[in-house]
Amino acid sequence: MNHPSLAGHFPGNPIVPGVVILDEIIHTIESNWEEKTVTVLKFVKFIKPLRAEQKVTLTVDETDTGTLKFVCKKNGEIFVSGQCIVTEKVLA
Repeated sequence: MNHPSLAGHFPGNPIVPGVVILDEIIHTIESNWEEKTVTVLKFVKFIKPLRAEQKVTLTVDETDTGTLKFVCKKNGEIFVSGQCIVTEKVLA
């Protein structure tokens, strides 16, 4: 609810911007696969809006091709899904 983008994103009825949702998905994936980094979002489908302070679950499954499929749900309903490509992190 305190994210700075919410105040201007549908004032009075704050909806979480897609870029904020994607940032959280990428952060969660990279936190759980520490040796990997998200390099490509193959596709993302926003099905329903996410309002501030709604609880979310994220499920991530790895495919045979190294692509990760992700699904976000609120109240048991999918509100965003997609696929991303991850690669090994390059350490400097």
